[in-house]
Amino acid sequence: MSKVRISARLKNELFDKAKALVEEGVFDSVTSVVEEALNVYFANYKAEVWEKRLNGGWVKKLVIREGNVTFESIRCRKVYNRFNPKYYTSEALQDRGFMRVWKMKKGKCAV
Repeated sequence: MSKVRISARLKNELFDKAKALVEEGVFDSVTSVVEEALNVYFANYKAEVWEKRLNGGWVKKLVIREGNVTFESIRCRKVYNRFNPKYYTSEALQDRGFMRVWKMKKGKCAV
């Protein structure tokens, strides 16, 4: 795929986050971070998420993308803002029976 040169202005916070990823070795350059972000955006921007709350705390969730629909039946959803990070490492989660089903690949679009 051929590339084109663009000139853009980014917010300082976004540039600093992209630069940090480059320094960690996750990406080769800030440009590759922006390119990957655009790939993820265009892979998902047409997706629609619909939820229906049911009695008893259940939630029916539909994720509609071009070419497929994902249905989820969720018993409850909680967001923890205060938690101990050591209980959420890959090893700790696997030991407790969790299985990773998706993770953003470094430098590649996972979608």
